[in-house]
Parts: sequence; C-alpha cells; structure tokens
Amino acid sequence: MRPWKSADKPENESAAGEPSAAKPRGTLLVPTVPSDAGGDEASPAERAPATAPSEGDPLDWRPPGKGRFDWDPSEWGPLEHEDAAEEPATADRETGVSKDAAAESSAADAPVPEGHGGVVTPSVEGGGSDNRSPEASGAGRPAAPGVPVVTRARRSRRSPLIRPAAIVALLVLLAAAGIVVGQSLRGGEEEPAPRTPPTTAAKPAKPTPPPKWGPLRAAPAGRLAVPLESSAVAAAGGRIVVLGGRSGGDARGAVLAGPPRGTVPRVAVLPAPLAAGAPLVRGDAVYLIGGERGDAVSDGIVRLDLGTNRVTFAGRFFEPLAGAGYVQAGDGLIIVGGWTGEILATGVLRYTLDAEPTLLTRLPEATRDPAVALHAGRVYVAGGTTAAGPTANVYAIDLSAGTVTTIGELPRPVSGATMVVSGGQLYVLGGRSADGPVATVVRIDPRTGAIAPAGRMPTPLVGASAVRVGNATLVVGGTRGTAGTSAAIHRLPR
Repeated sequence: MRPWKSADKPENESAAGEPSAAKPRGTLLVPTVPSDAGGDEASPAERAPATAPSEGDPLDWRPPGKGRFDWDPSEWGPLEHEDAAEEPATADRETGVSKDAAAESSAADAPVPEGHGGVVTPSVEGGGSDNRSPEASGAGRPAAPGVPVVTRARRSRRSPLIRPAAIVALLVLLAAAGIVVGQSLRGGEEEPAPRTPPTTAAKPAKPTPPPKWGPLRAAPAGRLAVPLESSAVAAAGGRIVVLGGRSGGDARGAVLAGPPRGTVPRVAVLPAPLAAGAPLVRGDAVYLIGGERGDAVSDGIVRLDLGTNRVTFAGRFFEPLAGAGYVQAGDGLIIVGGWTGEILATGVLRYTLDAEPTLLTRLPEATRDPAVALHAGRVYVAGGTTAAGPTANVYAIDLSAGTVTTIGELPRPVSGATMVVSGGQLYVLGGRSADGPVATVVRIDPRTGAIAPAGRMPTPLVGASAVRVGNATLVVGGTRGTAGTSAAIHRLPR
C-alpha cells in the first residue's frame, strides 16, 4: 500500500497531473507485461430583392379618319353653312331693340302680297335675294322671283361633347334614383351589424415531439458551455460535472458544473488538457482519475471542490489509465478495461480512494472504450476496441460474485458507444464501427439475454457520456456524425 501524497512520488514522476511514462510491470489491470515493452512517448503540444395603357378617350366619337371638329359641311343637314362670318346684330340706340328683331317684326305685320299663298317672307337686311333650293332654305316651297327672302340666323355648331356628357349625366341620375328606390323598399329593416374582423393573433404552435432514438424519446434538456466528447461525466447533488474531454479531436481542460438545464457553465480548468478519464464522486468533491492527451496517458488524480470550484492535485493512480469503462457503485468506482499507454487492460477494478484498487475479475479480452451500465447489481459491458479492432462482445459482470458472463454479440462491432437503462431494458446507442460512426440502437434484455436491433437515431453518435440525475438518464455531448462535436444534453425516460 502506498499513501497518496505528492511528496512520495518517484523521482521520474512529472509535474502535478501531467502524463508520465510507466515502466512495464505486472499490475492489477494487466496480468503480464511484455519484456520488450517500454520506450519514451513524446507528449504532443497542446493544441491546444407601367403605367396602364391609357384607354381611348370615351368622348372622342368622331368618325374614323376625322379630327374631333373637322366635320364635312355636307353632313350638317338643314343647318346654314355660309362661308362668310355672320354679321353681329346691332341694337337701336333709342329703343334698345336690335335691327334684326325690328325687321322681322315689321315684316310679320305687313300685308300679304298676292300670289304668295299666304306666306310672308320678310326681307332680310341688306335687301339681297336668296336663290337657294327649297331643301337648302328649309321653306318647303320655292320663293317667287323678285320677292325678298328672309334668312334665319344660322344655328351655332354643337360640340360633339354634348351628347356623351348628357348620357353620363343621365346615367348618374338613374343610379342615384336606384339608390333612393332601394333604400325606400328596404323600409325599416335594421342594418346588419358590422362584421368582426378576424383576429391576427397566431395560434400557439403545437409542441414538437422529442426525436426518437429507436423506441426512446430523447428530449432536449440543456447544453454544455463547451462542445465535448469522451469526457468524464458524473452527477453530484442534482448537478452534472464534466471534466475534460475532446473537441475537434484535441484534448481540452475545461471543467463544467451546474444543473442539467439551460447552459451548464465552465467553472474551472484542469492543470493539463485531458480526455477519456474516469470520475469518482466522494462527498463534496469529484475526482478525475487518469486521462490522455494525444499518445501520453496520465496516472494523476485531480480533485474538484464543488463548493469553491477549485481544482487541486490529489495524488496518483497506481498505473497510467485512459479509455476505461466506468460506473459508480456506492462510494466506489468500477473501472473496466482501459489503456495504459502501452497495452490494453483486462482488469475489472473497484476503487474508493481509501485503499489500493481491488481486482474483481478480468474480461475475456483486453478492451478499451466499451459501453458500460449498472443494472440490478450487474455491470453490463458492450463493444469496445480490442487489439483486433472494434468488438461486438457483450458481457455481464456480477459484482458480488466477481464473475464475468458472455451474453452474446451486438449486430455489428462498435467502439465508443453509450449504454443507458430505460424501462428495465438496456440500450446501446451509436458507436463507431470499422466503416465509421453509426446511428443504430440495440436493445439488450437483461433477463433473457436477448440482443436485437431497436431502431435508429437521427444522427450517428460517438463518445457521448450517460449519467443518472434524479429520475432521469442524461446523454451528454458526443460527436454527431458530420455535425462535429456536440454540446447537447438529452433526457431519456428512465
């Protein structure tokens, strides 16, 4: 047994929490270590938018081919059409009666000459005779020779606008009369009440149902302040705590903590960027065990104080470790497999901070990045990466008996999947196959051991973390296919 004091670290150990190379040796995680293993690993740098044609003039009713007032004199009919201008009538200065009017009056009072058939033709001023035809003069009979003929004053030309204007006025009168008659016929009928204009208020939209993840409804619950995958995620006092992880392929040192709604804020920074570590909740603190940055794997233990959000170095794990499956059981952490920086691990450990890790059992095959869930006293392990690549194996580990049972195989080998428990069934979500990220959902019946496909998710999901907060199971972050690293938090039915 070795105390967890930084002062007791060997001389070849690095600064607090930083990765350090470990010499090959037999451990609890790995039963045997190759003799030629070793070598220094280089720690990569931190990557860190017409006028309408005017219609023809409705008052222009001239015949085709003529101007509005350029009528042919032959079309005037009985109207006079002397070329000379009419002499204006002049009034008598004493009587005020015009000479034309007086001449016509005296001619009417004169006796009728014989041979004229009782027709009086008063003389016209100037004494000139009218030799026009009866049709042109309009008298209806020929005038006697030598008898002066009186010509009537020529009627003025009428504008062609008079007729349409009269028609328009008549139509207006008829329309007004129709309105009056209609109102009188209606009598005492009550006017209908004005119609109420339709409301413009939009109807409340129906809530969009949560997306389906196979038979599960994944309701959005919140977001991380930083998109992350392969993070160490734990639940503590109604909050979720996220330690490190990857974003865009690079390890990050972000520490986020808060209720799983709205945006979970960043509260601290790790001493060094780390991904794929394992979290352990103990009292008012969360401990991060191991992790990796590039090819370098850490054996450090970092403590986050939930009261002050202060991060401190708390010691070293007995061996460098990253990519292990983990689940908390009581005050201890169950660690399944992993990567030591040199070889894949088979060990299934229980760690409580108070003592050296306890070896519970070993997996049949060394594995990292498996999907892990705790149900009814058993830890279920599905998929992962072995020396040969992704695996489809599904195991059940009895914690009390310390035994491992092979249940069966997934429809396809996957690594980096997420396992959740809902309605007494286990569901393996997504993962990465040899062909790339997948969106499949596989159901495992823990009572019968039956394993079968259960549908698909809208997008592939790799490297997400599952954690229980109260009565809900949350799926945090992950890489969603071509959409990149996600900050989403989804709530699944328990």
